[in-house]
Amino acid sequence: MTLKQNYMPWSINIGKGFSTEPLTCGLYMNTVFGDQFWVNEPDRYPKGYYGFSSKVRFHIFMGQRLTYDIDPQRRFLAKSVTFFYEISTCDLYVVSAATNSYLRPRDYLSLSFGLKFQWL
Repeated sequence: MTLKQNYMPWSINIGKGFSTEPLTCGLYMNTVFGDQFWVNEPDRYPKGYYGFSSKVRFHIFMGQRLTYDIDPQRRFLAKSVTFFYEISTCDLYVVSAATNSYLRPRDYLSLSFGLKFQWL
């Protein structure tokens, strides 16, 4: 399960139904359900062996969006379609990158692409 907060400081109308958000950024937190994941490390490990929860991750991201607003006469289900990409990292990766100089950006950054449909 993920809880995500987006921030888009401005939107630019390109014309013919297209607009762009040249900067999108935000934070999100996700959790995994299941007994094999924990918030506090289990007693079977020495205290402090794992410094992070395996159940909860905090992420930061930035990217861009391109939106097409579908003409009301041509709409079937969606009001608009948005293509986006995001570059993100999580708390564990930031600490790893800061403490391991041999890591490259591809080791701690993720690139995501997506489509968002806004329904009527």
